[in-house]
Amino acid sequence: MDFILKKANFYALILSFSLYFLLLVGFIIEYLKGNRSLTLIIFLFALLLVTYGTAIGIYIKNKGSVFIRYVLAVSFLIPYGISIISSTSMVTFTFILPIFVIGFMFFDRKLIALLAIVSAILSIIFVLRAVSLNLHNGNTTSLVVTIIVMLGFIIAGSMVGTVNHQMVRDINIFLDNEHKNMDIKQAIANHLEEIMETLTKTANTLAENSQKSSKVADEIAITIGEIAVGAGEQAKDTIEGASVIEDLGRNIEKEQTNTIDLKKVTDQINNLKDEGIIILKDLTEKTRMSAEATKHISDTILQTNDSAQEIANASDMIKSIANQTNLLALNAAIEAARAGESGKGFAVVADEIRKLAEQSDGFTEEIARIINHLIEKTSGAVKTVEALTEAVTLQNTSVDRTNQVYEGISVAIDNMKDDISEMILSCQAMVDRKNEIIGTIDSLSAISEENAAGTEEVSASIQEQTASMEIIANISQDLVKVTEEMASTIIGFKTPANE
Repeated sequence: MDFILKKANFYALILSFSLYFLLLVGFIIEYLKGNRSLTLIIFLFALLLVTYGTAIGIYIKNKGSVFIRYVLAVSFLIPYGISIISSTSMVTFTFILPIFVIGFMFFDRKLIALLAIVSAILSIIFVLRAVSLNLHNGNTTSLVVTIIVMLGFIIAGSMVGTVNHQMVRDINIFLDNEHKNMDIKQAIANHLEEIMETLTKTANTLAENSQKSSKVADEIAITIGEIAVGAGEQAKDTIEGASVIEDLGRNIEKEQTNTIDLKKVTDQINNLKDEGIIILKDLTEKTRMSAEATKHISDTILQTNDSAQEIANASDMIKSIANQTNLLALNAAIEAARAGESGKGFAVVADEIRKLAEQSDGFTEEIARIINHLIEKTSGAVKTVEALTEAVTLQNTSVDRTNQVYEGISVAIDNMKDDISEMILSCQAMVDRKNEIIGTIDSLSAISEENAAGTEEVSASIQEQTASMEIIANISQDLVKVTEEMASTIIGFKTPANE
């Protein structure tokens, strides 16, 4: 909207300056004819320098300033007021039309209302002056038509200002909703990135612990080999084996604690996933609201276009009546000419009717031009709304894609929860095995005759532990793969959000 306002200020400066310059040239021509004073010309020229110098200064400092439109309106209303109060032409009031057009450029209902009020006051003064000075030369019909056209300008300006204000308000609502949707997308992306970092750290920790457990298992295997070498050092080896088993027990307990912590993190991830789904549903609802607002704007513009077309039809009807009136006036003039001297008075009346018909025809052409201009503007607005509708459709597609990604994340998290549950069971099994190994070593210390059997049991336990370590390593690799997939998903999700 700021870009549009800057463009509107730029074109308003050029248009209003051109209009003011033409008006000033008209006053100078009137001065050369002796109808205007030099003081008035100097005043208008000074007003031009002051007002447009001020407007240009404001534009240089802030191209999107709202004060420019009011400075330009005042600068044009002063010479317009002088013209309408001092002019003897019945069509002088039409000079207000260009400044109404400038008001429409800004979609400013206050400015249009101000122009309508000032125009109404000046028009009342103009009509009262026309009646008191008999500017209409006794032609009541001309005066009535002038009043009707003036009222038409004021009413049409007010209606267009109201419609433009409603359209701008709806567009602002749409843009606010769009900014909120972008913030929600960014928040979702940040949450997913935090989840990915947590999963990566957990996977690395689990892999390191698996490697440590494998090393401990190797040490136990070496210890068991030393036990089998000689019975003489069996007691010493048994003590060393007990120490190693205690270390293994601490590592297994630590592994079990890490696995429980990993389950808590997984629960947190699941909660964040649920929050993300809620946010996504809210985003879907706001997208639907944006689509409804866009449709409302489109309907309003189409109604405005239909109203303009109805006015154009009425203008064509007025033009047809004016042509018929002109034809009747021509016939009356012919009949008056045939009547000779007695028909001269009737001929004067017929000529006045013909002039009135020509003026009406000119007014209808001007109204038709204005209506065509309005229809062109509304057509452009329709194209803009169609572009907005397409953007909303694309946004709906992005939301659907995001929803699909979230469903994939949900499935991956559920799978990861199952894997972690299996890990917890494996850790508990390792704790149980550790207790069995400690009991076996105690038995070796008490009963030397059972060294061979104890060695076999320890070897079997080591094999089972090694298998468990391999399972943990495989689970760690799977968790790393899931983390990489989530990272890719986050990159794909953040890219549309940033765009």
